[in-house]
Amino acid sequence: MTAPAAQPGVTGGNPVIRRIVLLALTVLLLFLLVRAFPVIDDIISVIVISLVISYAMRPLMTYLERRGINRVVTILILFVLFAAVITLAIAYLVPRLIEQLSAIGSTLNQIDVRQIRDSSLEWIEQYFPALAESLREETGEAAMIADRARGIVTSVIQQSANVLAGLVNFFSLLSIMPILIFFMLKDGRLFTRSVVARVPNRFFEMTMSLLYKVNRTIGDYIVSVVISSLFVGATTWLGLSIIGVRYSLALAVVGGLFNVIPFFGPLLTIVVTSLLIILTEDPFVLPLVWAVIVLFLIQQVESIVVKPMLLSHSMSIHPAVVIIAVLIGGRIAGPIGMFIAVPVYSIIHMVIVDLYQHLKDYRII
Repeated sequence: MTAPAAQPGVTGGNPVIRRIVLLALTVLLLFLLVRAFPVIDDIISVIVISLVISYAMRPLMTYLERRGINRVVTILILFVLFAAVITLAIAYLVPRLIEQLSAIGSTLNQIDVRQIRDSSLEWIEQYFPALAESLREETGEAAMIADRARGIVTSVIQQSANVLAGLVNFFSLLSIMPILIFFMLKDGRLFTRSVVARVPNRFFEMTMSLLYKVNRTIGDYIVSVVISSLFVGATTWLGLSIIGVRYSLALAVVGGLFNVIPFFGPLLTIVVTSLLIILTEDPFVLPLVWAVIVLFLIQQVESIVVKPMLLSHSMSIHPAVVIIAVLIGGRIAGPIGMFIAVPVYSIIHMVIVDLYQHLKDYRII
């Protein structure tokens, strides 16, 4: 007597339904992660920073491994080099940076808002008399803005205890970063193999191709951002120092940090630099013009020369899509979301296109 045939969905289950359920669970997990981000944002920040550092170290690790050096030894060498760079930066740059930040704080505390308003109106009246006349009729609004600014400063001071507590918690999490980086470098390929081992043969080729493209996209993007941000920071420091702008180191650090945010970062750098020059330089017109020209030239060189040399064509995305992705990333996860918005969009687009092409080639759809 022959055994009855197994009914679909009873023993093995319908594979299409199983994949739909898996996709739905993945979407649900992403949704819950987004909703929970305000609670675990510091943990995600540490993971993202560890990922950035590990990907930045990976090219040098690959080079040393090809020279016959053991992976663990290679990672330890990279840790020593990284610690040496951080130590030199702390010894040389941090004292000067603290000095400039303290000077900026002292200068801002001595600023007379009315004097700045009057000098600005005098300059505007010299070149744009009609505009100056209309501005003089709005002095009450300027006073209101100054009061609001004082209120903001007071609020920031009142919240300083909460900020300090958050920083303590964040720096305690930073202590686990070396462990995360070590295992990301050591076992990254092992993780890839474990993922591939669980993929059915039918999807093996597509999975290998996707993992390679995703890994290359993330690596290219992180390396390009790190190098281009260092380039922007160094050239901003040099350029602003040459034209005699005070606090050039502090502005260079701001420029390098903001540069990790696509599209909006350079604009924020120009805005912050312009405001600081207006508030601290007298007269400010000529230094402001030269500083804007220098920053514009640096951003053009970085966008036209540096980034294309570092970033593969797989990350070529329309500027409008970049803006939308960065806005959505900032809305969901703040600065971290703005930083990862472009590679996340690129990976999602890549997965969808490759998956559709694979299903079409195998006549599944």
